[in-house]
Amino acid sequence: MCDGITGQTIDIIEDRRLDNLIKYFYYYDYKARSRVRFIIIDMYSPYISLIKKMFPNANIIIDKFHFTQLISRSLNKTRIMVMKKK
Repeated sequence: MCDGITGQTIDIIEDRRLDNLIKYFYYYDYKARSRVRFIIIDMYSPYISLIKKMFPNANIIIDKFHFTQLISRSLNKTRIMVMKKK
C-alpha cells in the first residue's frame, strides 16, 4: 500500500487472500476506514469485494496499466476473430 499523494509506502501486506486482507484491515477502526476516499487497484475481483465491505466511502479506480492491458487484449482478440472470418 502506498500514499496516493506522496507515493510513500504505508505497508507491505504479505498475502493477497481475501480472508487475510479482511483481518488486516480490521486493525483500522471503522472511522479511519470511512475516511478513505479513493483506492487504486488492479482488477483482482477479491479486492473489489473487500473495498466495498471495508471502505464504505471509497471510490474504486482501476490502475491505468491494467486498464490499458485489458483494452489491448480485447482489441487483439477482436482483430484475430475478424481476420479468421476473411
